[in-house]
Formats: sequence, structure tokens, C-alpha cells
Amino acid sequence: MSLVYASDPLGAQNPTPSPAETADEAKLEADRGGNGLPQPAADMREAILEAVRTGKLEDLRIAIELNEIRPAIGESDHGDALEGLKALAKQNPDTDLLVVLGKLLNSRWIAVPLGPDPENNRVYVWPRFAETGLKDLDARGKEELKRIVPEPELKSMLERGVYDFWRVGIGADGTWHFLRK
Repeated sequence: MSLVYASDPLGAQNPTPSPAETADEAKLEADRGGNGLPQPAADMREAILEAVRTGKLEDLRIAIELNEIRPAIGESDHGDALEGLKALAKQNPDTDLLVVLGKLLNSRWIAVPLGPDPENNRVYVWPRFAETGLKDLDARGKEELKRIVPEPELKSMLERGVYDFWRVGIGADGTWHFLRK
């Protein structure tokens, strides 16, 4: 499986890949923000970030309605993605989902090939450790993780080497696939 990594938009512009980043034929992409993404994926990322900037959960409806299919929100089916987001917000009162989305979409992503269509089979997942795990994190990766994960969960994740916090996935075609833990 070939994975594609994006650079840390909060770090150096031309980072040096760690051995873990270059393993498995991974290609390090030097970019910032949405650079390096296919245009439809970059557009969806930007639509989600627009809602993050307004600070209103309701404004995510615009990004949700850009999809032909409803994104999977959380672990249960709420019928309406925005209602799912509101339910998640109630279930996680100490977590501002918009802040989480902003942090995720400003972290490094990883492209995961899913599906049979070779031209449109990539799903871009933020943060990249949702797919790669935490066992081989370098110092830069640990700093990025600290920006995303609250302290109580951080120590446990690092000990287990498993990322089990929020993740978001957007397809190469611009489809927002999921927001879940």
C-alpha cells in the first residue's frame, strides 16, 4: 500500500522526512494547508474551515450539503449529519467540535487508497497518525499530537501507540466521508 504524507502546516516549509515517513514507498509532500490536495478535496477542506472560522456549528451545513452522500458523523446514525454533529457536541460537552475540526484540518494528512477506482480512490485523513499509529513518532510528530489531543488522553495514547481521538476524512473527489473517533 502506498501512502502519501503532507507536511506539517504549522512546522517547517521543507521538512526532512523521518524513516517512518519514507517507509512503504511513502512520498513526502511539501505543502501548507490544503496545498498538495486534489482541488475537490481542498475545496471541501476550505468549506469546513469556513464554518470553523465562524464558530457556528450550524454553518457546517454548507459543507455537508456539498456532498452527494451524508458524511458519517460519530459512531451512530442520526439521519441528518448536522443533527449528528449537535448530538456529538452534547455527548462531548468539554470538546468544541469546531476547534477540533480546525486543529485536525491544519495537521498533516495521509492519503489512503480505498476503493476500486484508481483515479479517485484516495481518502485524505487528518491527522495522519489516525492511519500510521504513534509508535514511530519523531519530535515534530509528538508536538503536532500535543496540539490536537488533550493532555488526559495524550499520555495514554503515547503509551499504547494508538491514536484514538478525532479524525476526519475527505475523498479525492471532495466528498466529506467522516468525522469520528
